[in-house]
Amino acid sequence: MQIFETLKADHENFKKLMEQLLATPPDDNSRTDLITQIRNELIPHVRAEEAVLYNTMRSMDVGEDAVRDSYREHMEIEALLRTLREKDTLIHEAQKTAENLKGVLLHHIEEEEGKVFAIAQKIFTPEESEMLNHAFVELKHRVGEESDLKTTLEYIANLMPPRFSNIFRGKKQSA
Repeated sequence: MQIFETLKADHENFKKLMEQLLATPPDDNSRTDLITQIRNELIPHVRAEEAVLYNTMRSMDVGEDAVRDSYREHMEIEALLRTLREKDTLIHEAQKTAENLKGVLLHHIEEEEGKVFAIAQKIFTPEESEMLNHAFVELKHRVGEESDLKTTLEYIANLMPPRFSNIFRGKKQSA
C-alpha cells in the first residue's frame, strides 16, 4: 500500500471523529473520551507524516511552500486540539473550538490531498511510496506511545534542517 492511501484513510477517520464530536452534546460525559481519542489518533498521524513525508520532500528540495503550509496547519490543528481539551468544561467555548478545529482540519486535508500529494506523487515511485508508507505506519505507532512533551519536541525537530535536527535529537553528525 502506498502512503497516500494510508493518509487518506486516516483523513476519513478524522472527518468521522469530528462529526461525532460535533454531534455529541457538550454536557455529555463521553465527549472527553472522544477528544482523547481524536488526540491519540491525530498527533501520531501528524508527527509521523511530518517526519516521513514532509521531511523527505524537504530533503529533495520539492514542494517547499506546500510543505511549509502543511507544517503551519498542523501547528494550528494541534493548538486548537489542546485548547479543546482544556475548554471542554466550558460548554459554549468547547463547541466553538470544536467547530474551528473541524474547519481547520478539513481545510488542511483538502490542501494536503490536493497540493502536497500531487507534488509527492510526481517525485516518488510506487515502490518509494510503499516504503514511505511502511515507515509512516511504524513511526505513527511509536509516536502514539509518547507523551505530549516528546511529540512537541519532535515537532520542533521536524521543522529544523536535517543537520540541526539530528543534533537536536542527540544523533551524531555524519561526515
